[in-house]
Amino acid sequence: MASFATSYIPTEGSTVTRAADVASITGDNFGVFRTNLLEYSEEFDDSYWLTGFSSVIPNQTTAPNGTFTADKLVEDSSLQFHYIWKLQPVTAGVTYTKSCYVKAAGRDAAELRFVTYNSTFSNEAVRFNLLTGSVIGTPSAGLVNYGIESAGNGWYRIYASATAITTNNTINGVVYLSDGSTSYYTGDGTSGIYIWGAQLEENSTATNYIKSDVNFVSRASSATYYDANGVIQTAAIDEARTAAYLPDGNGNFVSAGPLLLEDAGTNLLLQSEDFSTTWITASATVTANSDVAPDGTTTADTITASSSIIGRVQQQITFTGDGEKAISVWLKAGTAPTSIIKIDDSTAGFALRLSLSITWTNGVASGSITQGTLQGIDAFPNGWYRIRASATGVVAANSNRYRIEPDSTNGTGSVIAWGAQAENGSLPTSYIPTTSSTATRAADVSTSAATTVFESDWYRQEEGTVFAGAINPASQSSVLAFSDGTSSNRILLDTPSTGIQRRLIVTFGGSLQASTKTPNTVDELGLSAAAYKTDEFIISNNGTVSLLDTSGSLPTVNRLYIGSNAISGLPLNGTIRRLTYWPTRLPNETLQTITQ
Repeated sequence: MASFATSYIPTEGSTVTRAADVASITGDNFGVFRTNLLEYSEEFDDSYWLTGFSSVIPNQTTAPNGTFTADKLVEDSSLQFHYIWKLQPVTAGVTYTKSCYVKAAGRDAAELRFVTYNSTFSNEAVRFNLLTGSVIGTPSAGLVNYGIESAGNGWYRIYASATAITTNNTINGVVYLSDGSTSYYTGDGTSGIYIWGAQLEENSTATNYIKSDVNFVSRASSATYYDANGVIQTAAIDEARTAAYLPDGNGNFVSAGPLLLEDAGTNLLLQSEDFSTTWITASATVTANSDVAPDGTTTADTITASSSIIGRVQQQITFTGDGEKAISVWLKAGTAPTSIIKIDDSTAGFALRLSLSITWTNGVASGSITQGTLQGIDAFPNGWYRIRASATGVVAANSNRYRIEPDSTNGTGSVIAWGAQAENGSLPTSYIPTTSSTATRAADVSTSAATTVFESDWYRQEEGTVFAGAINPASQSSVLAFSDGTSSNRILLDTPSTGIQRRLIVTFGGSLQASTKTPNTVDELGLSAAAYKTDEFIISNNGTVSLLDTSGSLPTVNRLYIGSNAISGLPLNGTIRRLTYWPTRLPNETLQTITQ
């Protein structure tokens, strides 16, 4: 029985019931689900990705989203195509769009290509200039769409669309390097482009980027990382490095993204922090524990040349396999104007595999290299620099030695050192401390999958605020509900059975996440504003704000019910004067103001 007169219902020989008016917004009017078909969309060094005549150096510069997670795709020295790719299934007649954020890094051109592989495409391609943000030459006629858009700070998002001819696996997610006129050329072994945010979608145009969902599973050892201040921290076994930062090359530390992942690595040097033990000295002395190290402990050593003969500390390394090997060490200015790091081969006439000079100018380090590859000189707090380089032409069976010469000018100057590391492979990884034996950092084990998100021009899944001016009867009734069509995932604004309260209810996966309410007056206009965000749920009614519910998750929804709770009905049986939605969680003060 209603507490006020409703619209007229004609009867004859029996009673007649008028069904409740239920309004809803669903389908494309509400929003759509989109999927990035690629996994590890920002982790190009993961084994998920394959490279052709190129390699990936992870975490080399700041990405378009402000994290230090952009990788560098580096060409080798072959006369070949140089690219990164993934085998991916496609369906005949479906149009696919691939896109990626790219930035010049020695090469200022890149290409997107739909490769003729298993007869899936007709080798459609388009090439882009990464300095001018323009298309180079004439793109393939078979492309449905293509373009390049500036993303700021030298970044561009490039995209191209083509329709699959057959249903089969194909080479997809491809970015090719280019010399500006062709993508088949002789590389120089060092040039490349920065890449980030790859996407493949079933669509005829590039839509907003969706990061592939990557979840940490385990790691069988501890691992180090840098905090926001550049201080070395240690994550325990099976502890994800979710708050890691990386040096940006300018003395600052920026986020490494939501999760730092690395392959396994081994530090082949012994006593990485104590140069007074396993290390052999020649015309040099070591003063142990003379300075505060990058991890905040007083474990850094001062190495001092002791005569006009060039002094050094050195240690023999047992590498596995021939080729390029990575080394790193933290150095800090002492009294010497120039210091040197070397890898030499004492069984091959002391042939140099790495020779890197570090010049100290008022405590600031700069480097020049005559043998090997300089990977970086990263500034850390308190005058420290992590020197990263790789030795070339290493023969593992020979006697390779790691040498630090504190003063290369035949003087008696000093340098301060800590955290020496030598690794199989061409790229230095996060620091692995050692004592009397080598130490291994286990690989970070993770999972990733193609990510689907809901997207709308007006609705956001992660937060929002809804305002309703509605008159409610004394019985339980519903003002509105965001839902997936079930009661298991729902954001509901209603009045409980007494009718004297206005309530916000949130359920996710069938579990109640939030329930918060304020006083309401039956048969009078209630001005309600409910705001929601993960761990933040609150409602204001006629100027009275509820307690903040600080624990709960939000469901993914795809439809709006007006005057209904989406399942059992409980219709409003009243009137709504105004209904407004904001795609943001408004402040509490604003909620109170708009409901007074």
